[in-house]
Amino acid sequence: MEFRITITHERRTLRLTMIRIAIDAHKEQYKVIARNRILLLETNWPFFHTRGLIYRRPDWKLVDGSITYAPVYQAIVEAVEAHVRAEIKKARG
Repeated sequence: MEFRITITHERRTLRLTMIRIAIDAHKEQYKVIARNRILLLETNWPFFHTRGLIYRRPDWKLVDGSITYAPVYQAIVEAVEAHVRAEIKKARG
């Protein structure tokens, strides 16, 4: 699954392409592609969802790549979470 997110940071707009590259019962992995960087993020969200803990906030881990500014990383995580929640709502009806 591929989707795009837009993040505004200090009057700059960052457009990122997100690709879900792996999913199993315990984790999901996303590749974040920016203009000159690629990050690999991992979350344990499916582990909580399969157990019915849909309101539990998942943990995110930066597996590959580096990011120097924490607020940008947090904005990326929040945008991905919002997109995943919207997909789940749409699938439920």
